[in-house]
Amino acid sequence: MIIIPFKDEENARIRELKKFDIPSLESMAQDSEIQRNFFKLESSEDYFQSAVNWNNERPRDYWGFVIEANKTPAGYIHLIENELKNNAQVDFFIDKKYRNKHLASSALKIISNFAFQGLHLDSIEAKVSPSNEASKKVLQANGFEFYDESDYNLEKDGAEGKYEIYTVFRN
Repeated sequence: MIIIPFKDEENARIRELKKFDIPSLESMAQDSEIQRNFFKLESSEDYFQSAVNWNNERPRDYWGFVIEANKTPAGYIHLIENELKNNAQVDFFIDKKYRNKHLASSALKIISNFAFQGLHLDSIEAKVSPSNEASKKVLQANGFEFYDESDYNLEKDGAEGKYEIYTVFRN
């Protein structure tokens, strides 16, 4: 199992997503803010089960991690590599009890270092709801800049709207 402690926070870390994490993450995902900003396609339980399955597939192009504080799940972050473009997409959320504690920013820093130094990717992008100011701040604190705006149309549930794309490039 991959476990990476946060440099600046003694009791925080990210670790590889496992099946036993699904109930905790499913519970977090019921938060209305997370529902509005993260889950748009399918039920979160199905999403996390798929994430566990993706984590177990080889070759790796998906990395899902649980963000922990004091060995308790506090959030989720994943990286999906696009080998054709030599970039990746990152998504994350933090349970409302753990927000404003810099956990998302620390986890994003670790994931970004892994993407650039370990995978040698050229860029990472994140798609963010225009109203999600907290995630935009986390991204900007980690060197991401506004890159573009795009429409989404999710055929499965009929949802439509806009999202903003933030990107960071390897130095």
